[in-house]
Amino acid sequence: GAGLSVNAGSSGIISSNSIAAAVSKKGDSGEEGFFDKLGKKVESKEDQVLGKVTGNLKKVDDLASKGLGLIADKLGKDLSDKMSSGKSSQGGGSNKVDLKEDSKKNTPSFSLGLAGSASVNLINNKTEANVDGAKIDLSQGTLGKGDLAIGAVDKTWQTAASGAATIQWLNITKSSTNSSSVALNGAVAVNKSEINTNAYLKNSVIDNVDNLNVEALSGGGQVAAGLGLAVTKSSGSEGQSYSGGASVSLNLIDHDVNSLAQNNTVIGSDSGKLDVTAYESDVTVTGGVNISAGKSNGMAGAAVTVAKINNNINSEINGGTYTKFSSVDTKSLLASTQVTAALSAGVNVNSSGTAVLDGAFVYNEIDNNLTKYIVKKGSIT
Repeated sequence: GAGLSVNAGSSGIISSNSIAAAVSKKGDSGEEGFFDKLGKKVESKEDQVLGKVTGNLKKVDDLASKGLGLIADKLGKDLSDKMSSGKSSQGGGSNKVDLKEDSKKNTPSFSLGLAGSASVNLINNKTEANVDGAKIDLSQGTLGKGDLAIGAVDKTWQTAASGAATIQWLNITKSSTNSSSVALNGAVAVNKSEINTNAYLKNSVIDNVDNLNVEALSGGGQVAAGLGLAVTKSSGSEGQSYSGGASVSLNLIDHDVNSLAQNNTVIGSDSGKLDVTAYESDVTVTGGVNISAGKSNGMAGAAVTVAKINNNINSEINGGTYTKFSSVDTKSLLASTQVTAALSAGVNVNSSGTAVLDGAFVYNEIDNNLTKYIVKKGSIT
């Protein structure tokens, strides 16, 4: 038959992503690297421009010198005449300044590579369908009696992904070179969300309804993923290299799902149903990975994942009168999926003087609160 639907819905993907990388190369072989070659090309172009500017300035200088020379000759002749009768002795020395860069300059004793990234979602999402103070007579339609459906549905996904990587290459071949290199990385991914999904029928008069459904459904998801990566290579026989990294992933989620029929006067059709339902089925995934690999004197890494989830699910018929229904029911349902995982691994191929320290930490805190009421105040007949 005829019917009336009042629906509110939210969907889509809210995504926050970040990545950072650092590359460090340190050696004493004297070979040109990529940035050395690039720098020489830039310097060549600068020399061409400066050459043209210097040529023009020389022309101006020549003209000025000729004018100043005439004046200097005149003044010099006068001074020479006055000083010719006296004696003077002057001693001095010469200093030679060599600005040429010493190609054999020692390699710097320390180098540091850093990479860090963070992705953060701060979400306050409310989806609400609300019929308040309405007067509805479903018998007046041309198709006769019908249903009334009030529904709120949230299917929004939130993702926070962060990655940080360091690549370190140490190539020290001379035993006289005292050199060390350190590479550090960190990745942080955070979802902090308050998600409210509400369906309300309040303070209304409904006549000749067949089936009355008030339903709130939360069925989205939250994903937080952090990845840390450190790769080290040591191709020389001297020098020391160290690497460290961490990934942190947090899901701090509050779900409130409410379905409510309150202070209404509702007359059914004798054969219809009154159903008030609150349902939460979100998927929450919290994952962190940290990997260190290569040849190094020391490696340290950690992966930390924390999930703190609060689920409050409430369905109730509270106050009012509800007559001529074949069945009346309230349902509070929870069917969520919660996955939390952390992986930290280190692989060091250095044969001597090495240390590898890795750890993984997982923390889950889930608080589920489901309530349902039928007629806290009021009557059903």
